[in-house]
Amino acid sequence: MATVGKKLLIIDGHSLAYRAFHALPVDKFHSPQGIPVNSVYGLCSMLINMLAEHQPSHIAVCFDEGRNTFRKQLYPQYKATRAASPDEFKVQVSLIRGLVDAFNIVSFSDAQYEADDLMATLNAKAKLEDFEILIVTSDRDSFQLISKSTGILYPKKGLSDVVKMDEEELKSKYGLSPAQYLDFAALRGDPSDNLPGIPGVGEKTATAWIQKFGSVENLIEHKDQIPGKVGESLRANIDTLQNNRHLTELVSNIDLAVVPDDLAWEPKSAVAALAFCTELGFKSLLPRLKNLIGLSAAEVDNQETTKPVLSQQAVIVSSDEVSRYKNGAVEVHQFKSAVELNQVLGLIVKNEDAAIADLKELAKRCLHLGAALDPNIVGQLKDVLIYEYLLNPGSRPQLVDLLGTTHSDQLFQEDSSTEQTLTAIAESLVRIKQSDQYSIIDNLYRTLEAPVALALAEMEISGIGIDADGLREMIAIKGSEQLDLENNGYKIHGHQFNFASPKQLQEVLFMERGLTKTKKTKTGYTTDADALDFLTIKHPDDQLLAVIQEWRETSKIKQMLVSLQDSSVNDRIHTTFMQTVAATGRLSSTKPNLQNVPTRTPAGRAIRGLFVSVEPYGQLITADYSQIELRVMAHLASDKALIAAFESGEDLHISVAAQIFDLPPDEITTELRNQIKAVSYGLAYGLSAYGLSQSLRIDVTEADKLMGKFFERFAGVRDYLRSAVEVARDKGYTETILGRRRYLPELNHDNKFRREVAERAALNAPIQGSAADIIKLAMIQLNDKLHQSDLKARMLLQVHDELVLESSLADCEAVKVLAKTVMQNVMDLSVSLDVSVGSGKSWLTAAH
Repeated sequence: MATVGKKLLIIDGHSLAYRAFHALPVDKFHSPQGIPVNSVYGLCSMLINMLAEHQPSHIAVCFDEGRNTFRKQLYPQYKATRAASPDEFKVQVSLIRGLVDAFNIVSFSDAQYEADDLMATLNAKAKLEDFEILIVTSDRDSFQLISKSTGILYPKKGLSDVVKMDEEELKSKYGLSPAQYLDFAALRGDPSDNLPGIPGVGEKTATAWIQKFGSVENLIEHKDQIPGKVGESLRANIDTLQNNRHLTELVSNIDLAVVPDDLAWEPKSAVAALAFCTELGFKSLLPRLKNLIGLSAAEVDNQETTKPVLSQQAVIVSSDEVSRYKNGAVEVHQFKSAVELNQVLGLIVKNEDAAIADLKELAKRCLHLGAALDPNIVGQLKDVLIYEYLLNPGSRPQLVDLLGTTHSDQLFQEDSSTEQTLTAIAESLVRIKQSDQYSIIDNLYRTLEAPVALALAEMEISGIGIDADGLREMIAIKGSEQLDLENNGYKIHGHQFNFASPKQLQEVLFMERGLTKTKKTKTGYTTDADALDFLTIKHPDDQLLAVIQEWRETSKIKQMLVSLQDSSVNDRIHTTFMQTVAATGRLSSTKPNLQNVPTRTPAGRAIRGLFVSVEPYGQLITADYSQIELRVMAHLASDKALIAAFESGEDLHISVAAQIFDLPPDEITTELRNQIKAVSYGLAYGLSAYGLSQSLRIDVTEADKLMGKFFERFAGVRDYLRSAVEVARDKGYTETILGRRRYLPELNHDNKFRREVAERAALNAPIQGSAADIIKLAMIQLNDKLHQSDLKARMLLQVHDELVLESSLADCEAVKVLAKTVMQNVMDLSVSLDVSVGSGKSWLTAAH
């Protein structure tokens, strides 16, 4: 690639990397090791484009090193309002530096100066040696450096829309010369740098003054000529203007031990970038990079570095073979039975751990072969997805995240081979073991998550029985109810319309019926559930609103029934439980979701009546914790009054209401009980006074008083909730009783809304997370007890605080006693755990 003359490309590394971070979605760009790489990828793509388009003979990248620069020392408020960089960006900083090194580009940073100053210094040096200079930055302060030999490549939007600012373009856009732009910037101020402008002086006035007087210095000399309030404002803020001018001017004489010729660069020197991009999975960039470098295929093969061989072993189990990665090689071991599979795995983990990607599926495969996975080896089979989840709850890790096979931008274009999958799993475990939290999450994995995975495998295989005839009949009934509701709606309104079409509903409700307009969205005025509730309050006499709401509820129930029918296999429903979705540690259910079957409506209870037990069992048993979150809250808060209320054995909410309202228990009305119930659970879920007011449909002031009364009586809860947020803010995370952590970096976010969301999570996570851990422990112990007994019974479902079991009629009572005993004694809290049990032919009749 030939160059004409000497051309120096100076890149503002931090500025462009940060722009790339916000231009590309962080959740779509992860390396095979699971590290966010959207900023690295974007900067790499920009580098390739700029090098190919501008063909520099010399190049340098300048980085900011910290905030405590000379400007900060001179003016402590400098950049004080800038939010801290997101954690997802911070983890990429070393990779960004590594990318520049891989391109063999000289980089600069200095703790006393900003990247802009370093660029200004390099620009000054290169001008003395007659270089053509291009500076790539998104910082407009750099416009002061424009000259006949220096242009600014300024990204206007995203990563690809770049304009070249030269003297002509600057004059056209701002009506100023480069030297005047510096004075204009000082007058205007810069909110991003926390430099205040002159009150009342906008960009137009600033431009007019500089054009008239030529410079800030001359403007100050003639300050008395400026009339009106802006003149008064200028004269009152001369010190601010002079301070801005001093801080905005870039330093161009930093002592750098380098001359421009030291920055010489040629495309072939970037060959190490091939290995770098391959390592991070940037396969879609490789063709462009190879074209830039200009190497032949043979030269690329010779010069690409080989990835280091991992010593960490990994395992994938298919239908009849175990593929094992070890020291860069893949071995395959055949098996025909569960016994042989356990033997192979036992030998693999005899002396060290093995990384796997789905322990529950492995356990299910073993069960399908006729025996359980050997519990003695489970702790050494490290499910990296569960470990990733424990490290970063709420991240919802999947195997494709480690492989990068579903990224919309086709970062990773090739299908993953067995070797690639094994390598990615092994790399994940290597990275996990390097975490300073490894000992904590390893203990949680071995004592909680891995044993739960084994129990869930059995539950998924067992499934739960469904009354197929009753299901078909209910689907038909709901379909008929929908038609009746539609015909009734047509009669009320006067003509037919599509109940399922938001667009037609908008036409009917707001245009034809003239109802009050709701919140406007891109597609018109909203007709969601909240909007219909609002309209019902505003227009209580409009009968169509009630019909639409009932139609929607009926439609929702029918859809749920159809999904059950579609999921039924031999009259049993086999849901899939997920361990790595809910940030609090709760399990979730999918395909179909059996955790969202309603319990408080007649239709929901009817659906539960369809889930049945058949021979050789015959009875379903439900066992659920009573008010477990509130009991955990009382334990964590060590609130003696609330603990006493629990231990009294009376209805908790009546007991608490009696204390708060200073009334005898028999005078507590249903309304008062419900208010206190809402407060109690609201506090456990981080509910605000506003949220409580919405829940109870009362004034915010009244809700605040109600919460105040609660805190007066239960000061321990008040003190715990206050300290919980501050402790989490200080540590950066919350903890459950068993030590499960949830990291909440946004507790210190500048944005109030995001900070308050994190604060509610800090209140809720230890409580709901501890409750989730407790029921997981109960599942493990109960499953073990059932295996050790002669009882004909098994666990089928976990629905938050409830377990559903299946038992023979003869063993039903013994199983109920066992379930209650295990669940009540699984953890020693300062408040006794209370469990209710029931049994019946169906899930509905087993309710208690």
